[in-house]
Amino acid sequence: MHRETEAERLHHSRDGSPLLRPLLGGEYHASVSTPWFEYLTREAVLSRCAPALNLDRGELAMRIATELRPQNWQVFFWMGSWYSTIAQSFEKSIALTIVQRKLAELEQRKAAMARAGGHARHRHEAAARAFVIAHWRLERAEYNGNRSAFARDYVPRLKREYDVDVSHKTVSASWLKGI
Repeated sequence: MHRETEAERLHHSRDGSPLLRPLLGGEYHASVSTPWFEYLTREAVLSRCAPALNLDRGELAMRIATELRPQNWQVFFWMGSWYSTIAQSFEKSIALTIVQRKLAELEQRKAAMARAGGHARHRHEAAARAFVIAHWRLERAEYNGNRSAFARDYVPRLKREYDVDVSHKTVSASWLKGI
């Protein structure tokens, strides 16, 4: 880690290009006198060094802050806390997203099963309802558009022919509504 950081520091000190210190703030020019731990506050350097040490960025920043105690150890301590918080919230958001997807899938399955169960349970009623609607369209004029009178006449027939126990109010108000 130190060699990689030192090589980058020397490269920038030779070509004179400025470096940004996003966590410490400002822009600076590398020099031989710039301590190596200043470079570690750069995200790119810390991100490259952490996998080489089999650590995540938060753990690396905490180790630098607690074990090496550079002049800017508070920055590393803050970085470690920040990375840990980000990692935890990221993991939680991923877990939450997965749970939300699974719950949505379960809700969809449950709704599909309920629909299928409802269709199966009311299949005999669907045939009776289609029968009533077809006959209403044919006999509407004979009943002068009176759905209640039509329903009173057809409810006993539905019970006989389809074994459907439905009230005349359901037939007139629900089945024939808007027809």
